[in-house]
Amino acid sequence: MATSSNSNKVTVIREKVINFENLEKQGINLHQTVKIQEWEKYFTLLDGPTYPQLVREFWNNAFIKEKKANTTPVIETRVLGCSITITPTDIAELIRCSEKGIDIEKYRYNSGLEPSIIRKLYDFSGNKTETKSLKPVANLWYKILVSNFMPKEETGLALTIDKHFLYFIMMKQKINLPLTIFNYMKSCIEISRKGNLDFIPYGRVISELLNQRGIVKKARCSRITDYLAKSWGSPLQTVEEREETSSQSYSSYSPCILGF
Repeated sequence: MATSSNSNKVTVIREKVINFENLEKQGINLHQTVKIQEWEKYFTLLDGPTYPQLVREFWNNAFIKEKKANTTPVIETRVLGCSITITPTDIAELIRCSEKGIDIEKYRYNSGLEPSIIRKLYDFSGNKTETKSLKPVANLWYKILVSNFMPKEETGLALTIDKHFLYFIMMKQKINLPLTIFNYMKSCIEISRKGNLDFIPYGRVISELLNQRGIVKKARCSRITDYLAKSWGSPLQTVEEREETSSQSYSSYSPCILGF
């Protein structure tokens, strides 16, 4: 288990806020897919605050408790002395999303979908199956995936299990998001206990869980100010928005001309 001092050095990943109206102005309409997946309330939840110190204590004390054979394990932890148990159903209630849909974890090995995935996701103008060769809409969903659904601090050149997530999104097949979040959180906890993970995913989702379980209120009543420090996720930027921001930053630069 990570020590408290080490935990304070770990990056808490805050989910990106998605402005669907701005995307629509750029000709990118994701509303239909979001509606099919029933993710409207999940994306609304991302507008709230993250409590990094509370999230770190949650993560520092988290462990996986195996239940009976052939049943889903649970995540257990303690925050400010309060015991917390998390199941996929708890995640579903938290993000207000049904547990219906595809379990991505079942496609981790030998799914047989590789040829279909390549055709659906990639732009072969570069003749490569790297993330930079993804079709525009698939690439946008990939950015949302690695910042929100299955967060990563750094992204590789090639897709892993997340390619199935993208594939089913593009095919408009419903994904079990609560189970995906639960399984990925569980996996990250297990990896972090081996010292092989230097980030904490789901900063906003965990913060809202702690808020709904009364932990934030307890910190407030106890006046534990360090635990009440807030931060917010930054907006997800498209390539077009990044270029515009970069252009504005450059145009606002005024060189200092020295006279001799």
